[in-house]
Amino acid sequence: MTMTPIEIKMAFDQAYRTGYRLEAHAIGDRAFEVMLTALQQQNTHPRPIITHCQILNPKILERINIYNSSKKCKIIGPLIADIQPQFCTSDSHIVFDRLGETRIKSSYIWQTMAGLGCILAGGSDTPVETPCALQGMRDAMSNIIHPDGSEDLSQAQALAMYTIFAAYSAKVENNIGRLAIGYAADFVLLHLKNLDDLFISNKGTDDLSKSVQMTFIGGRCAYDQNKEDLTDEMSNLCLTTGNNGPGKSGIPSWMRSSFATYNKRDRPMWQCPCCRY
Repeated sequence: MTMTPIEIKMAFDQAYRTGYRLEAHAIGDRAFEVMLTALQQQNTHPRPIITHCQILNPKILERINIYNSSKKCKIIGPLIADIQPQFCTSDSHIVFDRLGETRIKSSYIWQTMAGLGCILAGGSDTPVETPCALQGMRDAMSNIIHPDGSEDLSQAQALAMYTIFAAYSAKVENNIGRLAIGYAADFVLLHLKNLDDLFISNKGTDDLSKSVQMTFIGGRCAYDQNKEDLTDEMSNLCLTTGNNGPGKSGIPSWMRSSFATYNKRDRPMWQCPCCRY
């Protein structure tokens, strides 16, 4: 926790007075519970967003259900969970030992949150993870933390996270997020017959990025895989992914070790360069 409940309330009030949207980051269950309490005490922030939503507990799930079923939510909208499905894969080697068998049952539970009425918006948390929506969709449809498949999202749910619900969370759902008349022509052409092809072999992020044949932004071709040389305008619209990209996959081990010794509370933990100060 980096803020006290009083500081959170003051920040909420200031955000409302100055016209800012409300979005808060909460990875652990204590942080999530404090944020949910603050939201329940506020009746003015439309479409509240909590980012990450990784570690919850049964009490929180019950409160989410009550919150999303309340009369207030019919006015301001249900809770938006801005999740990063890639965390399931990258956290899988540590999370079982740290959380234990009981707590893991209420962690990384995207399908459960959707069932409680939350809007799931997909993100990557770049540069901590690589900004590859296809990887996020794949990890959402195959939740490695829950191998029984109970928390896997369907193809339609995974696609909606990065399109219509991402637009909804940003309050631009009338302009982007779907292929329809009057909407911005933002879309990609893929070397995939269907989304099941994301699971063929053990494709890495680099391979998934290579599945993108063409990218259109506002109706203009911003990327064409068949063109070796991109114009400066095209290059500015593209992100580098894979081993040369930002985040954990693009940071050499010597940098990780140096960042691991630094943080404001003197606790050993890795921090990406953007979060260092």
